[in-house]
Amino acid sequence: MREGAHGAARLLVVDDNKVNRLLLTRSLELQGHSVASAENGRVALEMLRRESFDLLLLDMEMPEMDGFQVLEAAGRTTCSCATCRSS
Repeated sequence: MREGAHGAARLLVVDDNKVNRLLLTRSLELQGHSVASAENGRVALEMLRRESFDLLLLDMEMPEMDGFQVLEAAGRTTCSCATCRSS
């Protein structure tokens, strides 16, 4: 991750609970990070395909597509997050 003491990281918050998503997003933004959010795993995968993120904060228990399924699908596709780029 490039953040450290030198600048903001680009983060993706994925949670089906709107309140959790908003609270975490706001808290991270107040710490100087650039934050995008997704309400479910399907949306998160689309965002990961289109955009580059330094870190994915993922709820593991979601309806439709849980966090484990997101990780599995992201591993089968081209992901642009910093973790996948460095592997």
